[in-house]
Amino acid sequence: MVRSRPTYRPASGRRPERDCGMTERLRDGLSDAASWAADHLLLVFVSGWIGANLLILLWPEDTADRDAYLRFLKTWQTLQRQAADADEAAWDAFAADTRSWLEPAIGELEQTAGPEAPLQQHLLWIGRDHLLPALDSRGRDVDEQKIRSHFRQIYLKLIRQGFPVPDPSVPPDDQGSADSGAASETAAEADEDSG
Repeated sequence: MVRSRPTYRPASGRRPERDCGMTERLRDGLSDAASWAADHLLLVFVSGWIGANLLILLWPEDTADRDAYLRFLKTWQTLQRQAADADEAAWDAFAADTRSWLEPAIGELEQTAGPEAPLQQHLLWIGRDHLLPALDSRGRDVDEQKIRSHFRQIYLKLIRQGFPVPDPSVPPDDQGSADSGAASETAAEADEDSG
């Protein structure tokens, strides 16, 4: 007679059930979610589409370049007016106020400007090479053609990016009346520059 090894069998004759662990509960939850998503596929798709569009619409724009351009342009226009009209005390107050923000801005631009950031590069050139020397010379030693060229380059880049900014070639008093005619002109210039 051959003896076999004894095996353990529960008294009821059934295998003992395992405790349902975390992995199995997670698998069941994912299975239920996938089943619900499959049943409501259109709802899931439409909700995702609406969410993506809201994210695109409500995402904050990077307006730092535009804001810097507007501040530098306003300073340049004020400098031109002050150089012609202001007395010595008014000029000194304007120059001191301008230096208080311009010198730190130039320091920041020296860190960020370069070929990969052409807007900051033009702003650096405007501030360091034109505005600061103009403050020292009361607006006399300024290469107006170069500074206007830098402003124009920034303007065209910002227009291509979809930012509504004032045209630097139009005096600030005429901005409201010139915006409608200048928009089509600048769009054509932006196309010429890119092509």
